Amino acid sequence: MSSKRLNVGFIGAGMISRVHALGYLRNERARIAAVCDIDEDLARRRANEWGVKKVYADYREILKDPEIDAVEILLPHHLHAPVAIEGAEAGKHISMQKPIAMDMKQADQVISVVKSSGVKFNLAESYSFYPPILKASELVLNDEIGTPSMIRIQSLNGIGAVEDWQEPTEGKGAWRLDRNKGGGLIFDDIPHHYFATQRLVPGKIESIFAFMSYPDSPIEYPAAAVWKYAQRDAYCVLTYPFFTTIRMRTKYYSLNESYEVVGDEGLIRVSHLSGEVLPEPPLMLRKGEKTIEFVDLVDDWAEGFVNEVAQFIECVLDDKEPYIGTERAREQLAFALAAYKSATEGRKVSPEEF
Repeated sequence: MSSKRLNVGFIGAGMISRVHALGYLRNERARIAAVCDIDEDLARRRANEWGVKKVYADYREILKDPEIDAVEILLPHHLHAPVAIEGAEAGKHISMQKPIAMDMKQADQVISVVKSSGVKFNLAESYSFYPPILKASELVLNDEIGTPSMIRIQSLNGIGAVEDWQEPTEGKGAWRLDRNKGGGLIFDDIPHHYFATQRLVPGKIESIFAFMSYPDSPIEYPAAAVWKYAQRDAYCVLTYPFFTTIRMRTKYYSLNESYEVVGDEGLIRVSHLSGEVLPEPPLMLRKGEKTIEFVDLVDDWAEGFVNEVAQFIECVLDDKEPYIGTERAREQLAFALAAYKSATEGRKVSPEEF
C-alpha cells in the first residue's frame, strides 16, 4: 500500500460537490488541495468549509498546478468530455460525475486520451456503492433468492427537498433544464439505475423499450423503461412517476428510489436512497416463510459517495482499476442513448446500435 497522499482538485463547487467532499474529508489517504468554480465566491466559500487554501475561477489553473494529482469533475454534462480530455492530457487522474459524455463520439475521444495518457479514469456513481445495495448484491451472489428473473425500480419525484438541495429553476444552476447542457432529467438519472442493477444482477443488456411522455424535453416524466438481459430470461422495469403534493422525508433531494429483485426462491427490497415516502427498513429479504429486515445498515445516501471516493483513492494510490472505468462508462452511455432512441422511435433498441 502506497504511503503517498493524493492531492485532488475540485472542478465545480455546486450542490453535489458537498457529498463528494465528504469522501475526501473522511479519508486520511487524500486531501482536497484546490477548489475551482466560475463563481469564485462559491469556490471560496467551499474552500473555507473544507479547509482548502487554493481557489481558482478557471479550471485550467488547476490543471497547470503541479501539486494536483487528480481532479473531480463536477460540472454540467456538456462540459464533462472536454474538461476530462484536457485533464488527462495534463496528466491528472480523472474522477468524473456521470455520464462520461453527451454522445458516443465524445466518449470515445475521452477514452482514447485516457488510454494514451496512462491516467486512471473513474466514473463517479454513488448508487452502486450505497451500503444497502452492496448488501443486497451480496445476498443475490450468495443465492439467497435463487435465480433472479426480475428487477423492479421506482424513481419517484416529489416535494420536500431541503433548501440546500432544491434544484434551481433559473441562472447557471438550472443547467439541467437546458437539454443541450444536461441531456434531460432521465439522461441524468438513468446511469444510477443502470449501475445499481449491474451490482444486483450483472450482465449484458440485449435490448430496451422505453416510454417517455416528453422525450424531446428536459423533463420527460412520467416515463417507464423495460430492458432484457442477453441470453437469459431476466428483465428490469424502471418507472418514473411523480408526486405534486406528498412531502418526502429527506435530508437531500425530494426523490425516493426503491429496488426489488425477484428470484425463483425469494425477493430482496431496497426501500429508499436519498428520500423516503413510506417508513420502511433500508433492506428486506423475503425467503420461504421468513422476512428478514436489515435495520442496522447505514442508509444515509451520502455514504454511497464516501465509498465511491474511497475506491477511487485506492485505485490511484495502489494502482488498481476503478469499478466504473472507461469501458463500463461507455456501456452506460450507450444504454441511456438506446432508451431515448426507443422512446422516440417506438421500438426496442439494442445498446449495440451505438
